[in-house]
Amino acid sequence: MINNERGSSLLTVMLVFVIFTTLGLVLITASIGGAKRTEIRVEEVTDNLSYLKNLKEAVAQIQSFVDREPLSTLPINEYDDKLNSFLTSINSSNLGYTIENLTLSPEYIGKIRSEDYTRVLLINTPLYKQKIYITAMPSFLKYAMGSRANLTVNGSPLLKGNIYASESLNISNWANYKYNVKKSWETTLPAIDGTVEVTVESDQIHLCESTGTPCYDHEWKKNDFLWKQLNPKDIQSAFSKDSEGTAVYKTEKEKFVDVDIHETFREKMMESGFSPFSFGSSNTSEDKTNIIVSELNKKTVSDPSKGVMIINDFNNLDSYSNQKSFLYQGDANIDTEDIQLKSDQWLIINGDARFESKGLNRMDVKGNILITGNLEITGKLSFESVIYVLGSTKLKNVNITCYQNKCKDENTTNDDDAVLILMTEGDLEISRVNKFIDVMNKNENKIKGYLYTSSKADIYAVGSLLTIDGGIFSKNNLTVNSFRGNTEDNGSDLEFKPNDAKDASRLTISNNKKLFLNQAQGLPKVDSLTVIVDRIEKK
Repeated sequence: MINNERGSSLLTVMLVFVIFTTLGLVLITASIGGAKRTEIRVEEVTDNLSYLKNLKEAVAQIQSFVDREPLSTLPINEYDDKLNSFLTSINSSNLGYTIENLTLSPEYIGKIRSEDYTRVLLINTPLYKQKIYITAMPSFLKYAMGSRANLTVNGSPLLKGNIYASESLNISNWANYKYNVKKSWETTLPAIDGTVEVTVESDQIHLCESTGTPCYDHEWKKNDFLWKQLNPKDIQSAFSKDSEGTAVYKTEKEKFVDVDIHETFREKMMESGFSPFSFGSSNTSEDKTNIIVSELNKKTVSDPSKGVMIINDFNNLDSYSNQKSFLYQGDANIDTEDIQLKSDQWLIINGDARFESKGLNRMDVKGNILITGNLEITGKLSFESVIYVLGSTKLKNVNITCYQNKCKDENTTNDDDAVLILMTEGDLEISRVNKFIDVMNKNENKIKGYLYTSSKADIYAVGSLLTIDGGIFSKNNLTVNSFRGNTEDNGSDLEFKPNDAKDASRLTISNNKKLFLNQAQGLPKVDSLTVIVDRIEKK
């Protein structure tokens, strides 16, 4: 049989043409769709950058307003008039953002006294918002960790907040610890979460990331051949590679508002029923302490007219609601179930103070405290206090929680959480805190508050487990040592069990800029206003 195939070639050509035409149309459609998506994405990124730029501009406007106006010298009503005039000018200028005054909103009523200069502002853009605090508070409240001298971070704390150093910043992946003698252990570099601004006034940054060979010798002196100077633009490399945060080096240097503990101590005494007195311009720190002690020694009996009560123990102080202050003369060993004072009352200890909970029960301390000597805290305690210490402070063999263990999880917003604010004139040492507790239990062992010293500070979180929602700051050198993972005492040394998770750091510091509002009455006042910038939030 003969098949007739005439026309089949034409059909084949037409079929191939249809197939390729269809494929071409699909590709063209995909390209157009991709181009449109790219265009939309570019617009989104551009909008994000524009709104973030607007936030930065608004912060700069507020900072400029505070810097150029002598606000802290004005009567409160004139201060508010100038602030409202500034906000009206901004909000009527169509700048791409608005600034709202939240100070009188329900969230802050009762937290900010009418005579205080603290004001809470909210910058709004279509996509982002950011709270700003104008306050007569010291600058250290802005930072998760900082030093007015040299800041050294050994090992792997988890940092959620800004970092400050005046003279130098030194970072290594070897944590130092003491077990009979000085030792070191290799771990990871510090981890950061969120956007962390790093300020080093001198631009001197030194890094040691070493495998096998310690960054320090047996006396904890630097092995110089392992350390390198880091260019500030490479600051991200000073933190562990698994960090989920971004380090931003801040080139604009700000005016630093410091704190004078002796002066604050004197002011709190006079607010608490003691006669006015002053320091001489040439008085040293030791001279000022002696003057304060001398003034307290004059009180040998209670003075009801001034609201000053002499006490011999620390029981049932909440029964005396009309007193301004309670004065204990001499060194005090305090082991009681609880101490409760009103927010405007002060407990004054004219000597050394040792808070020690020897039994199984936790000691709960609620109240503001002035101590002329040294302070030591040991045992199981919780605090809601502002404490000023003219001597040195040690936290050892201690388990500290929020007041009555009421701290919320770090992801839960609760402005009313209990706060410990500890400021010491002498050295601050923190070691063997919540020692050898499993690292994943950190939320159960948390301090909400700020730790500050006018001298040097050493923080050991190698066997200790410490979570601070607030900050640590030192006017002199601050050295922090932290391990990532679990540790145990085997009787001859520490036994290390590394954990690669960044959340497994034995020291976590989150800067919480709202906490100072809860204890504003007890905080030190300074002569000028400062601007404290909170985190950026997406709407």
